[in-house]
Amino acid sequence: MNNFYCFTFCLRESGMIYILLVSVALAIICLFAYFLKRRHEFLLANQIFMIWIITSSILTMGCNMFHLIWVYLGIIIICVLLLGILKLLINLRHSNLIISSIEIISVLEEHFGVTIKILDIQRIRAYTHRGVIYLSIGLMERLEPDEIKAVVAHETYHLRKSPNKFISSILAMISFTFLRHSDEYYADRFAAEVSGASNLKNALRKLDIKDYSKRIEQLS
Repeated sequence: MNNFYCFTFCLRESGMIYILLVSVALAIICLFAYFLKRRHEFLLANQIFMIWIITSSILTMGCNMFHLIWVYLGIIIICVLLLGILKLLINLRHSNLIISSIEIISVLEEHFGVTIKILDIQRIRAYTHRGVIYLSIGLMERLEPDEIKAVVAHETYHLRKSPNKFISSILAMISFTFLRHSDEYYADRFAAEVSGASNLKNALRKLDIKDYSKRIEQLS
């Protein structure tokens, strides 16, 4: 009770009590806005208000016991600022990557006459499904534009000329090999002719495709 009385007494004496009450109200409003809109700007504003409230409250205390709390609070503020800056840099990089990826994809869609969609995952993925080519963000980050073109050319061949899984299974049973028909060699050849063999080879190396050394050797 004595600690609480000391705390409230210091606040009243400092003249900060009404400012802090307004700050608390704004912090609560920002928190509710975040839950309603799910926008990180509101959460960031809430954290800023909370840092201001805690810092101002502690600085009004005249007791020696609060000195260590000031040091601890300073460390927290520095860490929060560093994390905020890091998150901002990551978001900027991600946004720039998305913008550049959209530009590259639009050019490739027009060039090959296909529909391409970007998967927001870091796993390296490139495949076709129901007439659409899917490329992951992880793949886009790792490859240069010409190498992405080689991957799209490879998938375009599969989209237009490779038999589907049902037909491949029938061919496997008819031939008694029970191995699905694979057009990887021909898709690689098509991609090499369209985008350049070096670009396809680089893409295969960077993506660490299964049997990439054998496929590169076949291209040579």
